[in-house]
Amino acid sequence: MIDNELKQILSGCALSTRMTALTFFPERFYMPFADEVHGKIFDLIDGPEQKVAIAAPRGYGKTSIVALALIARWILFNHTGFVVYINKSHDAASLQTENLRRELVTNKEIKAFFGDFKQREPNKAEFDEVFSKKAWVAYNTLAAHVEITYIWNYGVGLLVNGDGYDCNYNQIWIGGIWDCMLSIKVLPSLTGGAANENTFYGGALGWSGSQDLTNHAHINIYRNYTTNVASANNNRFYGQALEDGPSTGGTAIGVYVDGGYNYFNELRMEMNATDTHFNFSADSVGNLVFYGVGVNSMALDVVDAGSLNKFFGVSEMWLNGNTDTTGHGVLNLFNTGADGYKALSVWDHLGTTNKFSVTSNGVVNAATEYDIAGTKVLGARNTGWVTMGGTILEDCSSVNADTVTATDANIRLVARCVKALIDAGITHGLIGP
Repeated sequence: MIDNELKQILSGCALSTRMTALTFFPERFYMPFADEVHGKIFDLIDGPEQKVAIAAPRGYGKTSIVALALIARWILFNHTGFVVYINKSHDAASLQTENLRRELVTNKEIKAFFGDFKQREPNKAEFDEVFSKKAWVAYNTLAAHVEITYIWNYGVGLLVNGDGYDCNYNQIWIGGIWDCMLSIKVLPSLTGGAANENTFYGGALGWSGSQDLTNHAHINIYRNYTTNVASANNNRFYGQALEDGPSTGGTAIGVYVDGGYNYFNELRMEMNATDTHFNFSADSVGNLVFYGVGVNSMALDVVDAGSLNKFFGVSEMWLNGNTDTTGHGVLNLFNTGADGYKALSVWDHLGTTNKFSVTSNGVVNAATEYDIAGTKVLGARNTGWVTMGGTILEDCSSVNADTVTATDANIRLVARCVKALIDAGITHGLIGP
């Protein structure tokens, strides 16, 4: 039995594409609508006119609003019995209708209010195709092998979504994804269903020409806020080339991670110098990056607000055209616990004895000795020495060990010893002018 509040919501959805989008497709329409653009689109498509032309900037969700939310509203509330989708090609039209079909078949909210949209055999899975060769959305797929040639000009290029069930263990080979606001989006469902252990191979991900790159990102991994970070974990990315054209406004993100324990290997970063290449949110944990090539700006390469995220092979991040002389180096280590804690530690081959360490306040400790070109120059302290009495004389240039009179034998011996120590200390750099 549907209560009055739900009846009012459904009545509103029957008349409003905006309400249909927010009610039944919150994961697709996850950003606020802009009334100056989206409001006018909704007014046109829900108005009395039979033919309207819509022009809006790329990435504003025109296709999702019309091809998904509007057509779903017409079908769900019986506003039409037949829909013809016209696009630039048969393949493009098939992709859009396939996307709509999957939503009607798998969307839990739709099924709860409108029932199943097709009869399924009891021994079949949730739907019969694990991943259509024409589709760019993978729902609830397990251990599938997917090859994508080219995706172009969508709000989300490739969506890997655990929608109530897990979408795990898939191998996805990518040719190219271009001019999509989000090139790849890995998303567990808010109602349960992980998206993890997926592997993505290769692919050029890019934006061509001059455009506003605000809210644009190539690889996006989100967590399920109703469970934990483990619902978007252990996804692996190998060798993607992340590219963009000149920006007319805003900055883009190469990789945004809100999940845990994901792995990025040898990504090629060919983005604008002002773009952030990696952005790890406060909820990210344990992600691992083996950096690739093509970095432009050290200061914006990595934003890391998470915990235990690790970066290896980052030399080009700080050497490729970087002129920073304030302390950053090829390898930068810090221990967030306290300045006296170890930032670097080297152990023996058994892993039982610490042989070398550097603390985060700059104290260096070696277990045995320091060598230069294989020759020992510093070792353990030579003990047994006691300081001489009397007044010290740091400038000994007035004393010549060879010209002290023979009657001053003791002074001559002392002068020679002092000179030997001074010369050795200056040579080793322990003391100096």
